[in-house]
Amino acid sequence: MATLQGLAMGAPSVPFIGSAMLPVLIGPSTTAVVISASVFAMVLVQTPVCMVMLARHATMDRADPRLHLGHQILVSLREPIVWAPILATLLVACDIRFPVAVLDAFALLGGTAAGVALFASGIVLFLQRVSITLPVLVTVAVRNVVVPGLSWLGLGMTGLPHEVVRAAVLALSIPVGTVVVILAVRFGTDEQEAASTLFLSAVVSVLTMAFFIAITG
Repeated sequence: MATLQGLAMGAPSVPFIGSAMLPVLIGPSTTAVVISASVFAMVLVQTPVCMVMLARHATMDRADPRLHLGHQILVSLREPIVWAPILATLLVACDIRFPVAVLDAFALLGGTAAGVALFASGIVLFLQRVSITLPVLVTVAVRNVVVPGLSWLGLGMTGLPHEVVRAAVLALSIPVGTVVVILAVRFGTDEQEAASTLFLSAVVSVLTMAFFIAITG
């Protein structure tokens, strides 16, 4: 549970919710930068590390000498959710271009990602009864209030431009991302807690996001 809690606290749903909300608040160009930074952090750092830790937890009881950290990293790299973003980053860095037809096909697939993720999360919420436990409350409090609140205070003391502080705080005030539920289902661990965290964070964000929009306005 601790691994998924850490991911929930540190991975807001900026690519999904932010793409619809942030352009109105901070402008399209700034939103593109914020979403790009969030995606890089999530798919290149947070998700792979989380998958390695979940894989290690899932196999720690198996007496297999091959299941050391290096082997678990290699196993995690086989997952599309890990290698696909890394491959895409390498292709962009190498300035490799694809035909328009291929790009349109990928764009079509990418456009369905948010809907599929939300649909999958909805199925989990339907199958798992929402349970409001202390770990869920702590995770939601940290994700929705503590992280954006400390960011607002800390960045405000650095003398950064108001637009930069506003963009960062609003992005960090976005609720828990669906990747938490997806990984919980993928590794068969703490599905109910993950689904409950996603649900409660989304509900509470109606008030918390409005508050941070107001204080950074």
